[in-house]
Amino acid sequence: AGDVQLSSKFVRKYTEAILHCHQSTGTLASASQQRESERQQQQVQEEYEEKMKVMRREHQQDLLDLQEKMEEEQNVMKSQHEQEIDDLRDLLSRQVGQQMDEEMSQLKDALS
Repeated sequence: AGDVQLSSKFVRKYTEAILHCHQSTGTLASASQQRESERQQQQVQEEYEEKMKVMRREHQQDLLDLQEKMEEEQNVMKSQHEQEIDDLRDLLSRQVGQQMDEEMSQLKDALS
């Protein structure tokens, strides 16, 4: 909001400077021309402020879209990580089971 206010102040000051220039050189002779110039200044300022609002909304939407995409990617990575951990547990469990079977077989052979 501060950027928009600062920018609209710049637009207003620029327009005022143009008006002052025209007035001092005598190119704006009538009050109707001055009113028209002020109307144009107001129109330029309103258009500028509206464009800034649109840009701000688009920026907010872009940020939301990026945040959603990051969350999706994090969830995918989390799922992959959990699957890898499960796979490693299964592998370890099989290896430990196999080793225990071998040791049991050796014990049986030793006792026979």
